[in-house]
Amino acid sequence: MEKKKVFVTAMEHDEAQVKAIFDKISSYGFAVDGHFWNYDEKELTKEIPSVELESSVAWVIVASNKIEPRAMIGLSLTILTLKNFSKVRVPILVIGDQQELPPLLSYAEFCSITTIGAKLAAKTAIKKNWPAEDFRICAHNQAGVGFWLEVGPAKGTWNGILCGASQEQMATMDFQAVGNKGMLPERSTLNYPFKDAKLTSNDVEYTACGCKNILTENDSYFVRLKGIASSIIIGEGLSDDDLMECYVIKLAV
Repeated sequence: MEKKKVFVTAMEHDEAQVKAIFDKISSYGFAVDGHFWNYDEKELTKEIPSVELESSVAWVIVASNKIEPRAMIGLSLTILTLKNFSKVRVPILVIGDQQELPPLLSYAEFCSITTIGAKLAAKTAIKKNWPAEDFRICAHNQAGVGFWLEVGPAKGTWNGILCGASQEQMATMDFQAVGNKGMLPERSTLNYPFKDAKLTSNDVEYTACGCKNILTENDSYFVRLKGIASSIIIGEGLSDDDLMECYVIKLAV
């Protein structure tokens, strides 16, 4: 029988530590794969392990030191890609001292090398669904195509949508599309599309794009994210006045 695979992301390049972690996880009957976080990569989304995580039953993050904000954003975006191809919530265990993590990683548990094997055995024995939310959001990270957010209503209908990136480092959203949920569309018709809209929420500035397409539970809005943003804003429905219900997703703390 094929072994269940655990994926390891090491935030510091400590080969001896990672070998000890691999050995411990292997001793509990798991196959192990992993990587060191690549801080030299200019494009943040190319640091993200997505394909490698696709066949894993758990994700182990090794963080002996405090995770820096840019890397936190990358880890949060990784969670969004996990939500795309995993119907159940992938357990996350962090080996290292307790530290504050962004909301998308808030369900992660901290442990030590000594306890990692037993923790994995317990966590992978129980499948949990992703928590219910007011809207759907996941991500597609494809070589040559870029990093795309996918957003849509969890139930009901939205009369238009807005999606924006915070502007601390001038992140942009340069292409948008609407299609069936789950897959980037080859063609798309947009109703009253717009881009480079400026808005502020809780003193954070965003640059956003959007359209007035009707979105149902089976439709999604896709937008390509370029650059680094510490938070994403989603606006539900568009009207002629200045009021809109918005959701903010913090990618770093």
